[in-house]
Amino acid sequence: MTVDSPESKDRAWLCKLLVVLALAESVDVGRQPEITLNLYDPISRPLSQNISSQYVPIPGQEFFEQALMILKISYENTTVDHVEILNLIALYSNQLNRQKAAYNYAGASARICNTLQLHKVSASIDCSSAEREHRKRLWWSTYCLDRMTSTFTGLPPALEVDQTDLAYPKQPEDSPDDAEEFSDADFLTARIQLTIIQTRNLKSVSHIGLDDAQDIKTVLRPNLRRLESWRESLPAHMISETGNDTNEPTKSLPSKRSLANMHLRFNHCIILLLRPLILRQVACIFSNEKSNAAQEDLEYINNNCLKSARSNVLIMINVRSAGLITRLGFMENMHLFTSLMILCLAMSVNARRPGSFKETPNDIKTYQAGKNVLSYMMTCGSFAAKGNLNMLKEVEDLGITIATESGGVDADEGNQWDIEEWVTQLFESEDMLGSCGLHNSA
Repeated sequence: MTVDSPESKDRAWLCKLLVVLALAESVDVGRQPEITLNLYDPISRPLSQNISSQYVPIPGQEFFEQALMILKISYENTTVDHVEILNLIALYSNQLNRQKAAYNYAGASARICNTLQLHKVSASIDCSSAEREHRKRLWWSTYCLDRMTSTFTGLPPALEVDQTDLAYPKQPEDSPDDAEEFSDADFLTARIQLTIIQTRNLKSVSHIGLDDAQDIKTVLRPNLRRLESWRESLPAHMISETGNDTNEPTKSLPSKRSLANMHLRFNHCIILLLRPLILRQVACIFSNEKSNAAQEDLEYINNNCLKSARSNVLIMINVRSAGLITRLGFMENMHLFTSLMILCLAMSVNARRPGSFKETPNDIKTYQAGKNVLSYMMTCGSFAAKGNLNMLKEVEDLGITIATESGGVDADEGNQWDIEEWVTQLFESEDMLGSCGLHNSA
């Protein structure tokens, strides 16, 4: 069977279709939750009262297993179809919180991109304009996926932005029929630009020290301005504060979810950038110390971080209401937990040191509604969501301690308390709990 044989092409097409169906089935379409995590734990009971079976296949799992069974790649004779298939498999693996598997699939896809020379304009010179645009978009999509999986695992990426001479995606203008084959180029271009900015920001954050005033001036403000410039450059149809556009009947379902994803990622970039300073302020409460940064600078950082966290929770609430949530989505879990943690800590710090954050009257209600979305995902079978809820309980317990007048911690114990170590353990637990029970399920 050669790469050009009908059997090979049919196998690749069917494999791709099955993974697409797996991804589609994982999206919430109003079905009842399908997995009971623990029949004896009230918080783990499904929304449906039918608990006759402890196990029902994870949404999309059967399609995914079939796809893996027929997956056969001749790495000596690869095509763009194989890049697409591996990217889709990486995305579904990511939903299952199989981060190493997603990283490996994305890495294999990136290597095929290199062998096919998708990163070079000259390699597509003999292709039609539509095929050139497709190859360009495929390389950029693989670049973003490679960066995402490498960031999650902390492992080196396979692709670098400076290796390509490709322009950003654009809508084909030669033929109306070709234009209909492609999604809105503005979304992918914005995603690419945000991925590049996030890569730079992560490198900058690694240089943060213990001098709050200096860090705000040399690291946080410049990187925050870069993100704000990205948002200001967005086309009018891509501007959204809290994802309310998901309820607009004029928007297609892909556009609604793409818009939500874009702003979830943007807000998450801000949270990751500013979170170290937020956590340092929490540590200062326990050590009875004060930051050397000006109060107005701290409030600027705090309020930007809180606003982004609040926006992400509201986006996820709206996505859930619109029936567009990915029930096992690793990204959804990550965005929700990170944002809920900031909301909880902000309200707790404000109770101890009023005026530190600019709260709104609805923040408590928003927090609970966001937590309910996380609970819903858990009852749908998301082990990552269950782990995140357990960690959120730890954050809430810490919040109670922070908000207490006396602090609940004596001086000696407070000096020994390490916020960075606590957060590290928290996220290590997330990795462990998130993958629990899924390793052998497909």
